[in-house]
Amino acid sequence: MTDGNLQSQTELVPVTVIKTIAETKMFSPGDKVLIAYSGGPDSTALVHILMRHRDRYRISLDLCYLNHNLRGDQSDFEQKFVERAASALGLPLHVKVLSENEASEIARGSIEARARAHRLSFLKDTAAAISADKIATGHTSDDQVETLLMRLFIGTGPDGFRGIEPISSRLVRPLINTPKSELLAFLDCNGIDYVQDSTNLQTRFLRNRVRHQLVPRIVEIFGDHALRKICALSKIVQDESKIVSKLAWEAYQEARQDSSEPLSLNVENLDRLKPALLRRVLRLALSESGYDNQTIRANHLGLLQSVLKSSKSEPSVLLPGGIRVLRRNGLMLFDASAEVSHALPFCVELPVPGEASVADRSLRITAQIVEEPSRLLPISEEGALIDMDSCLGQGNALILRSASPGDAFAPLGMTEKVGVSSFLKKAKIPSSARKHYPLLCSQSGQVLWIIGMRIDHSARVTTSSQRGVLLLTQSVPKS
Repeated sequence: MTDGNLQSQTELVPVTVIKTIAETKMFSPGDKVLIAYSGGPDSTALVHILMRHRDRYRISLDLCYLNHNLRGDQSDFEQKFVERAASALGLPLHVKVLSENEASEIARGSIEARARAHRLSFLKDTAAAISADKIATGHTSDDQVETLLMRLFIGTGPDGFRGIEPISSRLVRPLINTPKSELLAFLDCNGIDYVQDSTNLQTRFLRNRVRHQLVPRIVEIFGDHALRKICALSKIVQDESKIVSKLAWEAYQEARQDSSEPLSLNVENLDRLKPALLRRVLRLALSESGYDNQTIRANHLGLLQSVLKSSKSEPSVLLPGGIRVLRRNGLMLFDASAEVSHALPFCVELPVPGEASVADRSLRITAQIVEEPSRLLPISEEGALIDMDSCLGQGNALILRSASPGDAFAPLGMTEKVGVSSFLKKAKIPSSARKHYPLLCSQSGQVLWIIGMRIDHSARVTTSSQRGVLLLTQSVPKS
């Protein structure tokens, strides 16, 4: 690594980085900043840019590196590189090497997701240990584009298009509005060395396929400006979402009954709300009842809206995770103490075309046959679209059943199988709900869809698919 140029050519620092830090008031004087450093180009650029401007922002810097122990000699080389770089820069470095058991655990599942979880955990633990005020990561506008595209095609609501924000609690991302090309130019002009992770070129990972196949195609068709427009859309959504979130919080506070147990909302207040605000208010109620925000699905909100609008006297619904929602005496009650352990395993046939229901799960699924199914992509998270010929073969029915021990599938975008129970646990579905979580399977037993979450990669529709099965979930509130 060449660090002699660190004190010169400061004009090569991309102006978008300085602008992002200034506009978001990212740092306060005296902040101790822990930088997630991998030795790669993005984090290396981040380290050098903050080194150049640490006196300007009056911040101190520490580096943090996690060796995932997954790439043998490459991992060892990368760690030594990082250690030499930190020493040359005179910055404290905090290193952790995952054990063989930890590395094996990552390799058995979704490598990207599990590795990310280990990194974030180590960053937070290290930040707490050294009393860091901020954790800085090297996310760029390229990462922003990839994330938004993946969310678009996998399925997301409006908030999903907020993308990666510059500041999330203690996590800060100074490079989020800067393209990788500008960072590479900065490193090249200053003669700064970095390492390349060979796994970033492997197209078995969904993000890498988006990066190396989809994004170049978008640029080829629409030009470079298309990527800037995608990021601009995200910024608009971020700004507008803050306003709507504030309105939703105010509406939630008005509808919420003080000191009520269980949590309850006034139905008259809810009835006056526009759908966009109502969904956010219901989301806030679920969050306060113990739901992790990332596990709240559009179909959950649809069920609650059905309870709210139902003509029945006391409609209710039992959501995954054991929250019973009941409308009674002008109130919508959220009972987080509801028991779900009594729920029995089930197995019903879903004719194609046709429908199937599971009464005690408030669940109904309809199946429709569609021609040229790729034209319907993407599908919202309330449903799924699967390739008919590969999933049904010569049959005319699928199986809707509860999860069983040993069930596994390859989530869309991955080729490696993971346990269904592990997938649900990672999605923060409580163990009581994981036990008999609804699955859609082929006649041979292959898991095709974890209902409301992800389809199996082999079940996906491609441009060569001639027929597809459109699957839609419907809300069936109890009386």
